[in-house]
Order: sequence, then C-alpha cells, then structure tokens
Amino acid sequence: MAEQHRLVHELEVHQIELEMQNAELREAQETSQRLLERFTDLFEFAPVGYFTLNGSGMIQEANLTVTALLGLDRSRLVRQDLARFVAPTS
Repeated sequence: MAEQHRLVHELEVHQIELEMQNAELREAQETSQRLLERFTDLFEFAPVGYFTLNGSGMIQEANLTVTALLGLDRSRLVRQDLARFVAPTS
C-alpha cells in the first residue's frame, strides 16, 4: 500500500511539472508570435525598401515600399535575381 501511495505521489508531481512546463511553453509561443507580428510589421511598413535575399542573391521577400518604388507586384519580385533590378555601373 505504501508503494502505491508513493507511485501516486510521483505521478502527481510529474503531472504538476508537466503542467508548469506546458504553461511556460505556451507563454514562450505567445511571446514569439507577438515578436513575429511586430517585426513583420516593421519590415512591411518601413519607409525604406527592403529585400531579403538568399545566398545566391535571389529575392526571397520584398516589403511594400519596394513594390511601390518598382511598381511591381511582390509575386514578380520573389525568386528573381536582385541584379535584374539594379542599374549597371558605368
């Protein structure tokens, strides 16, 4: 009987630990989501045109300012070489 009580107590302790970890994970996920939304807004609505590029110089993302400056839809910029949109040097 004492062994059963000990096992039940251990299970209760583990349950409480799991609930605490789950609460911490939820809080971290909510914080991450808020930060993602904040930095997405900063990127999208910046007064300066921004691109994100891959290692080959291909456009992965373009913000709204870039699309307005170039007069192109975002879908026409993504997966294009950035060099295509830069004037050659003389």
